[in-house]
Amino acid sequence: MQRIRRKGKRLITPLQLIIITLAIFSFMLFYYNVIWSTDGHQAKKSVIEFFELEQGGNFGSSWELFHSSMHDKFSKEAYIQKRAQVFMQQLGATTFEFEINKVKNIGTWGMSATSPALSDVQQIHVTQHMLTVFGELELDQEIFVVEENGEWKLLWSYHEDT
Repeated sequence: MQRIRRKGKRLITPLQLIIITLAIFSFMLFYYNVIWSTDGHQAKKSVIEFFELEQGGNFGSSWELFHSSMHDKFSKEAYIQKRAQVFMQQLGATTFEFEINKVKNIGTWGMSATSPALSDVQQIHVTQHMLTVFGELELDQEIFVVEENGEWKLLWSYHEDT
């Protein structure tokens, strides 16, 4: 007597399904806790939000993402007026695209030679690409991001050597 073997699809057992589910859940938990919630990632999210607001011409809301030291440098109204004047009136750019490079933790940093040093500062290089009345232009800028009152806030450098 000859046995006939069936070649069928192997079903996943309930134990295998539980193990696979736990593995996926563990990976997601790891990703969220180690990657997603890092200071660098949170800083990058703030920079993306800032430039997306700027792309839409919403300079008042982007100003809100500045650190209090930047608020001391520009009132909200002055910032809105100057940004609109530079981008739209002088350059003739109605919008721009931007690239964000790798986040770098630089530790302690100050906005200028006379400003207080801030700790746990993240530095992010941003390039804005815009079509202006002068042709295609790129604006490269180092953005500094630090946590203030539980939120990641942006600063610009006012050092004379940068």
